[in-house]
Amino acid sequence: AVVSTLSTGAQYGFVVMFAASFPLAPLVAFIIELGVRRLDICRYVKWQRRSVPRRQEGIGCWETLVDFVNMVAICTNVWIIAFRSPYGAKLVIDWAQYYPDSYQAMLCVILISTLLLLTSLIRAAFDHSTIPVRVRLQQREEREMANKFIRKHATSSFSQSMDSLDSLV
Repeated sequence: AVVSTLSTGAQYGFVVMFAASFPLAPLVAFIIELGVRRLDICRYVKWQRRSVPRRQEGIGCWETLVDFVNMVAICTNVWIIAFRSPYGAKLVIDWAQYYPDSYQAMLCVILISTLLLLTSLIRAAFDHSTIPVRVRLQQREEREMANKFIRKHATSSFSQSMDSLDSLV
């Protein structure tokens, strides 16, 4: 499971960082991911026991990694568009008419700063801390009840399966 998550994370990083240079990358990644998920389904159905579901708050430490990859992707895509794209060259030529001392690098710095600022504004607007305290308390109670139920049934089914194994021996 960890290897699958790591490969999916690496694939996400490559797709978002180089989407400007290879626009079909998201489609290729989607097709590959469909195949990988199909193989995972076959593996889980045929060769592995069903895992006990556990409720999680979020994606944990992956959230920091995804945020970092997104920021690097913004920088990478802006540089690719500015230096390798005909649209970037046209924009830089228009920019150089008004500001002859600065070229593509200044434009890239301005675009990157603007996009990173926009990203942080969007993140602040949809922050999860805006959930009312009453709702958070209800969510916590629900999680505790679900965990208690899972522990009770996981241990009872485990003890039943151990009893059936003991009866076979």
